[in-house]
Amino acid sequence: MGSEITLTLSDAEPGDTPNPPFTGAGWVAQDVGSYVRLNGGLVLIKSITSAQIAVGTIRSDLTATQAASPGSWTREDTVWTDEFGYPGAVTLYQQRLVLAGSPKYPQTIWWSETGVYLSFEIGTEDDDAISFTLSSDQLNPIVHLAQMNTLIALTYGGEFTITSGNDAAITPTNISVKNPSPYGCNGIRPVRVGTEIMFVQRAGRKLYAVAYDPDSFVSYSANDMTVLAEHITAGGVLDMAYQQQPDAFIWMVRADGAAVTMAIDRGQDVIAWSRQVTDGAFESLATIPSEADDVVYAIVRREINGQTVRYVEVFDSKLYTDSAITGASGGDGATTWSGLSHLEGQTVDVVADGAVMPQYTVSSGQITLSRKAKSVEIGLHFESTIETLSPEVSTTEGTTQNAKKRTSEVTMRFLDTTGAECNGQVIPFRRFGPKILNQPAPLFTGDHYWGKLGWERGEDTLLIQQRQPLPFHLLAIIFTFTSNGG
Repeated sequence: MGSEITLTLSDAEPGDTPNPPFTGAGWVAQDVGSYVRLNGGLVLIKSITSAQIAVGTIRSDLTATQAASPGSWTREDTVWTDEFGYPGAVTLYQQRLVLAGSPKYPQTIWWSETGVYLSFEIGTEDDDAISFTLSSDQLNPIVHLAQMNTLIALTYGGEFTITSGNDAAITPTNISVKNPSPYGCNGIRPVRVGTEIMFVQRAGRKLYAVAYDPDSFVSYSANDMTVLAEHITAGGVLDMAYQQQPDAFIWMVRADGAAVTMAIDRGQDVIAWSRQVTDGAFESLATIPSEADDVVYAIVRREINGQTVRYVEVFDSKLYTDSAITGASGGDGATTWSGLSHLEGQTVDVVADGAVMPQYTVSSGQITLSRKAKSVEIGLHFESTIETLSPEVSTTEGTTQNAKKRTSEVTMRFLDTTGAECNGQVIPFRRFGPKILNQPAPLFTGDHYWGKLGWERGEDTLLIQQRQPLPFHLLAIIFTFTSNGG
């Protein structure tokens, strides 16, 4: 392997004498870079001497050097070229680089040699490279490759699992393909969450999770993660990222510029959807691991001072305004705070020394407060809103959804919270005592009893809001209610 060889075309059959003149079309310049498969080996054509003679390099050892009969050798083109295109899906699986989804061969998957990621020379040995084309009842271009304990090909028309059919590794002669679900994906790259692969369905409006299913005859199934919140993604999803720490969230960008998140904890049976709206539009999201947490970055389009701008912004759970800056000043503090040129002409919220100040308008990249402050947070205003659903309890008479209910007690459990409202009324967190003057409101942690709701239909829901740039962490809502079917 690696040695040079001369390939000579002839009109004669092997063993014929004398050798007649060559009259065929022969080699052409375009054959350089292609391969010749003969005598059990593979030769890469390096140069053309004449229409009859080509010079090549042996890439896979030949079993013999004698002449090959017509039909017993083939010239093979490279499958990835500027003309044919290149694979668009990639992953690593069982020590092989796996590629798929080229424009010319949209349903073909290529595995590299085992442990040799840049060698794709096909063979029949267990560690040789592999080429395999999915067969289905329709054309299903492969869009993504993903791997858990099996290789998964996500196509526009369905999801395919590729295994060896047993516990052995995939080899050129041992491949099994199954099609557990027909939903199809789009171009948004899937993410792995625990033992599941999450992908956006072809229409961009649903999120599915492919997972091992022992009750399925194909071992894997795809479940709709948006079944309880279809309205959240109904406008279409454009981008997706996964945040694993400190809590598991799937972040998405909607077509209308809003961001949506799905909190997920399979161990606690938690799947919770929410949306994030800003003064502008989210265009893209990404997560980057840090030493402690996964940091979420976003490309945000905003209209600032009459200009359309795009900023790279980071989500920080310790800040309560958007596109914010923080600052600190020594001594007695300062009234003028700069560094706000990115919010020129915008009305901003200000938290100074933990207390909410009136809103200010940024001018010349700065604002001037009415009093001195030692520390500030300055940014665009947003509000947090939670609206509960009517509690669902199954009884001998059926559901309680349309029944009259009297809520006798509502308890809200908070962590480090102040300034929130419930049903339009301020929640009285503040406790009076010594040394409370000239201090920001203390943060409340614990259970807060709210009161009773009436008997009318629709009066068993709560609207909880945080309208101020202050900490807000709602841990639980505990209802005690009586239902009357009449």
